[in-house]
Amino acid sequence: MTGAPEHVPFGTTLTLGALRSLRQRAGLAAPALGRSRALSPSGSRASRARSRGMEYAESRAYVPGDDMRHMDWRVTARTTHPHTKVFHESRSRDVVLAVELSPSMRFGTRCAFKSVVAAHAAMLLAWASVEVEDRVGAVVCTGRDLAVLPPAAGPGPALTLAGALVNGMSAEVPSGAAGEGADLGAALVRGGQLLRGPGLLVVVSDFYGLDERCTRQLQALAARRDVLLCLVLDVLEMEPPPAGRYPISDGTALAFLDTRSAAACAALRRQFDERVARLRELARGPRVACIAVGTGTDVAAVLGEQVPVERARERFCGR
Repeated sequence: MTGAPEHVPFGTTLTLGALRSLRQRAGLAAPALGRSRALSPSGSRASRARSRGMEYAESRAYVPGDDMRHMDWRVTARTTHPHTKVFHESRSRDVVLAVELSPSMRFGTRCAFKSVVAAHAAMLLAWASVEVEDRVGAVVCTGRDLAVLPPAAGPGPALTLAGALVNGMSAEVPSGAAGEGADLGAALVRGGQLLRGPGLLVVVSDFYGLDERCTRQLQALAARRDVLLCLVLDVLEMEPPPAGRYPISDGTALAFLDTRSAAACAALRRQFDERVARLRELARGPRVACIAVGTGTDVAAVLGEQVPVERARERFCGR
């Protein structure tokens, strides 16, 4: 991998400093948080409190016409004068990010591993959530285990997520099958459990693990909550390189990608198209949206552009 232009994630590792600095660019990525059609018919961020309920503001003296159901009996008993509770619309929600750093994500041909791009995307969305005072939580899946961060308010949870992502990238990559309870399905289950009420689940993954079980889990989650699926891709997955025999290594083993065969190239394209088709089918649900980001791109700008998964090949491969 060669060097990357400014603002394009580079390399195979993460640093806390780089992830923390993404807060400065969170505004560019913020439109992706309003991508779900469930937020309003027009997709406007103005309706973001649509189903977040009411929060207690204060108690005041009762006046005729106040709703008796909101009587504050504790203050009434203490003061011997009737008081009623005053509520205002809640302006915050839970945003839980399920981020995959599993073995299939430790790959890239353009500037950075998909896992590095996924971490940048997750942090940008976390910082954007902090800016609008949403509560941020996360599940980081390494393919071996899960790091679980319950939703909380303020910048602290985003900083904790940054540490979990750095630790996840430095963890030993599992060989063979993923460890029990550490696949995409497990991350979805745990992410859904972290959402205490109406909120947003953001899944950042390459979705190679999107099987029937995961599809059912996402459909069940989307019945009650908004879901944003962020597909992370490398150019090689969308469009095979020119005919040739290309070495691929994980630093230990060596394999070769042979694109001299038309059948092999067709299989690569078909695999990508099938993955996109599964995600598009999920996005038919009224509370699900799918966008894509690619290696070698300015992740903040691409999130703000909200590239639909069906346009990923055109956007990232120039065709």
